[in-house]
Parts: sequence; structure tokens; C-alpha cells
Amino acid sequence: MSEGITFWGAGVFSAALASCICSEKSKNIFMWGRKNSSFHPTSSCYTSVLSVEKAAESGQVWIFCVPAQSLRSCFELIKKSTIIQPRIVVLTCKGIESSTGDLMTEVAEHFFPDLPNVVLGGPNFASGLARRDISGVTLATRCRWSFNEIFELFSKSCLRIEYFGSASAVSAWGALKNVAALGCGLLAQVSSGENTQSTYLCQIFSQAVEWISSHISKDESSGAWTYAGMGDFFMTCSSQNSRNFLYGKNFGTCFSLSDQLVEGLGSLKGILLRNKQYRLRLKFIEIIEKIFRGEIKKSDWLFNLLST
Repeated sequence: MSEGITFWGAGVFSAALASCICSEKSKNIFMWGRKNSSFHPTSSCYTSVLSVEKAAESGQVWIFCVPAQSLRSCFELIKKSTIIQPRIVVLTCKGIESSTGDLMTEVAEHFFPDLPNVVLGGPNFASGLARRDISGVTLATRCRWSFNEIFELFSKSCLRIEYFGSASAVSAWGALKNVAALGCGLLAQVSSGENTQSTYLCQIFSQAVEWISSHISKDESSGAWTYAGMGDFFMTCSSQNSRNFLYGKNFGTCFSLSDQLVEGLGSLKGILLRNKQYRLRLKFIEIIEKIFRGEIKKSDWLFNLLST
């Protein structure tokens, strides 16, 4: 196996992230995608690969940029195709599996139980990375050695990198912020007031902290004050570039995004399932689900969303 880096999932974000890797490593970057994948047309910083076996043997660091609901099937395809394993698994997928309620870290541990997982999160839209905007990134893992290695890959880029010790907590934040953005989009349909939006954001952020600390992370802050926590949460919930926010803002109108492009919808189902498994409640999630199911009239959205 070579000393390269393999990206699993060909898309705009993976191409932008690959472009941030130190130039001396750029000749050893490989990107796997399915036959119908859209490899970034202008990128020359990586080699495109369609063979799973070739992608696996090309890198010792595997970075997964596939949609959250496709991560398990990607792992299954790899396991079916090769016995090769990486040295480090890096997860950029942001979601909770809709069919099991599993965090992305829990899915990864099922397939690679003996390997260190690193979760990469933070307020970093692909467009900003491509422009080389300064972007905060949290690398979350219990393995300091793995953190140091991934840190070195991106150390000369536009990324401002911090360490956090709980990969599971950061994985949870990646899911919660997408669903929260759906709620913020719904709220934007019935109230454009900045005071109202900020009040709602504070309420649901506080609930998210309590939810994570109740069963995922023993740390009282639960990663709330990291780039991947507060940073990504507030950006995704307020940006017009957020597909989840736009989906909520246009829900029920003639303009709509494909459900497959909106990660928060799958995570919404996953969180509700996880709540049943762990006997938890997350009130703002329940209200969003009721609105999507048509159980709350639009005239009552404002009251119900703010009652969380």
C-alpha cells in the first residue's frame, strides 16, 4: 500500500478539501467515485479512480466524503471488494443513520473496530475552501497520533485546526446542526425578525448541548464551543448557502430541493429513532417532524417553534 491519501466520494466538497492538502503530498491524492460520479472538472490536485481495489491500495489515510446515509453502503462495498485496511479513517459525513439511529462514528466502528477514527467538522462550506477562505476545523479523536498526522496534511492550508477528544460528540453536532437548519428555515417563512431567529437559535442550541451530554459525551460542554459545535451550528442555521436552511425556508412552496441533497431529512429520522432507543427527548426535533407531517398549521408554526 502506498503512503497516499484516498478520498471516498467524488464531489465539490471532497475536491475542495483535497486542494487544502500540503503541496508535497498532492501527487499522492486519489479520489474514488462511482461510475456516475461527477469528478470536479477543473481539479488537478488528485487522481480520479473508479476501481475500489485501486482506491484502497493507493492510500493509508482514507477520508470519507460520501453522504451520511450512504456511508454504510460504501463500507460494505469496500469490504466486499478488498481485504485492505487503512491506517486512519477520517469522517467528514454529517448525519445520523436514518435506519439505525447510529452516529457516523458508530457505523465506522462496526466495519473498522481496531482503527482510530478522526471526525472532521466545522464551518467550512466547499465554496469557501475553494476560495481559500480562512476556515475553522475541528479534528476530533481520542488518538493524538492520528490527530498529529491529519494536522500535518492540512497544516499549510487556509484551515485553522483545533483538537477535540470526542469523535462521537463532533459526529453528533454534524447531524444536529443540519436538522436545526431545517427548523430555522421553517421559522424564516413566518418571521424575518433577527431577534426571533436568534432567540430560536439559542433555545435549540441549548437543547442540543443537553442531548449530546446526556448519552454521548461526558464532557459538560459536549464540544459545544468548538468550530464543529457552535461554529458549524450557527453558520448552517443562518446561511443562504445551506441546503438544509433553504429546504425549510421553501418547504410547502413550488420551489423545492431534492430530498437526497438535504442531509437533515435523513438525520431527522435517525434522531427520532435514537431517542426511542435511549428514551430521550429533543423537543425542537419533534416540532420540526410534526410540521413536515402536516400536523401543525402554518399559522401556528411560530408559536410551536418558539415553544421549544
